[in-house]
Amino acid sequence: MPKYSYRCNGCSHSFDVRHSIKELLTDCPECDQKEALKRVPSTPFRSTTTKKTQRGKVGEVTKKFIEDAREELKKEKKQLQKEEYKPQ
Repeated sequence: MPKYSYRCNGCSHSFDVRHSIKELLTDCPECDQKEALKRVPSTPFRSTTTKKTQRGKVGEVTKKFIEDAREELKKEKKQLQKEEYKPQ
């Protein structure tokens, strides 16, 4: 079964869960808010069995992925810094 990442729009709780592609979680297990969960896109696993892929050498593909991930983390960090802290 595939693994999916979810994030609650209410309390920002994030978690991973394995379930069928047809299943969709909507209620947060942390804060019990209904219809608050959003499935977070994730990068699918790709096997690289040869030294050269369609996009370039494996090292170049890995480097590009890491750079893209860093940019995504920077954007997420900026967005989280704007949010107000809510102690639980």
